[in-house]
Amino acid sequence: MRLTLVSCFFKKLQHIPGHLTKGKVRLYPYITERMKKKALEDLLREKNNLEILSKSFLSQGEEINHMSERRAQRKTELFRSRPQKTWYKNVVAEDCFKSLNVSKKWE
Repeated sequence: MRLTLVSCFFKKLQHIPGHLTKGKVRLYPYITERMKKKALEDLLREKNNLEILSKSFLSQGEEINHMSERRAQRKTELFRSRPQKTWYKNVVAEDCFKSLNVSKKWE
């Protein structure tokens, strides 16, 4: 009796050529209530996200200039850092001619 209950519980599959879940002749997965609820939750979450994204956070005027301060800051930083890399150090003329001014006496 136990054997017949077990054998009746499992569904007998016909021969399916190729891959079981792909192609023209295939086994379709069972859709449970839990799967339906999860799909519905995903759709509602996506709808909610689209509603949030459709509302603009900034106005048109704010959107145009919202990065202008940061861009100006970046430009000044670049402008200040470039001379330090490429320019020569400040040199005084006295330092250049120091070797000529060793002694201040006439020969």
